[in-house]
Amino acid sequence: MPLGRGGGEGRPPAPAARRSTAPGTRCTRRRRSTTPTRSRPAFNASVTTDGAGHFTLTISDQSRGWSHTQTACLRGASLASAKVIAEAPSSSGGVLPLADFGTVNFSGSTANGASLSSFNPDAITMAGGTTKANPSGISGSGSFSVAWKHS
Repeated sequence: MPLGRGGGEGRPPAPAARRSTAPGTRCTRRRRSTTPTRSRPAFNASVTTDGAGHFTLTISDQSRGWSHTQTACLRGASLASAKVIAEAPSSSGGVLPLADFGTVNFSGSTANGASLSSFNPDAITMAGGTTKANPSGISGSGSFSVAWKHS
């Protein structure tokens, strides 16, 4: 189950593996990556669309000097939600145990150029009988954190 902001369908955050293409559509996918170096990570991510079913996901870590861009198509996408999430890893066998990640900070979260906070987002707490991780409140600038509680 996801935690953080937005709906969430319990899907793992695997940008390179999350690709959807409606049957019968023609779309090409491009991948572009740079080589990583060592230091403390600070990720930036964005998803953009042309409104006609073409999406571009870019994730980067300037502190390590790498980036990855993935393009995909989904004709008829509703374009009705935005999510900023931290969630447990999963495999074909289901959700895996949640590692103690401490606290993850999200800053400057936006949707359509406006702070995520302006959309009154729903906070989702990861639980499975016991609270696994808990999101904080969101600031006016779209910043919040998620704190690990239990595996």
